[in-house]
Amino acid sequence: MSDQVFALPDVGEGLTEAEIVRWRVAPGDTVAVNDPIVDIETAKAVVELPSPFAGVVRELLVTEGQIVEVGAPILAVSGGGDADGHAARTPVLIGYGVMEDHAHSQQAPTAKASAAPAKSGRVLAKPPVRALARELGVDISRVTPTGPYGDVTRDDVRAALGQGSTPLPAASSAGNRTPVRGVQRSMAAAMVASASSAVAVSVWKDVDVSGTVAAVARLR
Repeated sequence: MSDQVFALPDVGEGLTEAEIVRWRVAPGDTVAVNDPIVDIETAKAVVELPSPFAGVVRELLVTEGQIVEVGAPILAVSGGGDADGHAARTPVLIGYGVMEDHAHSQQAPTAKASAAPAKSGRVLAKPPVRALARELGVDISRVTPTGPYGDVTRDDVRAALGQGSTPLPAASSAGNRTPVRGVQRSMAAAMVASASSAVAVSVWKDVDVSGTVAAVARLR
């Protein structure tokens, strides 16, 4: 069976590129649909991408730290597909995983639509919630989710912090060089473009306002 290639998807934020932050898989690993495979960082947030098909990872086509354009291939998987050998291509829901087949979901309605699904070993959380957890130093994998879809909410993160959740180890910045990424990278690019395209000019002009000062004095 031919390889299935996963291209960097459009995350729906009007962005054209993203940085590969961390691979969660390696060549030879077996992946299933919805398994987290890579963390990417856009100019707005760090996003976890799930696999849209199942199989064995054959090759990582890009490296960590590399900036990739939307639509560029980033991962090759062997053996992916359905029972008929067709690629199992389903829409990727950024931050949640792959969209379930609507026809199948209609065949097995749940007794309570808002009931949270069983935990699958992968934390479900929106990018802003993950960012909040990182900001507060909370290990999101240890947070108990209360969201309607079994996802971690902002309140869950804050509650975990109040309950003494295990904090993430603080990274030492002494003597280290930190790469410019995400929002900072976009800001830096805009500032460089502005500095190189706009001329910095200061204009000075002397004006005699002694008559105006005298008039004000008389009126007082």
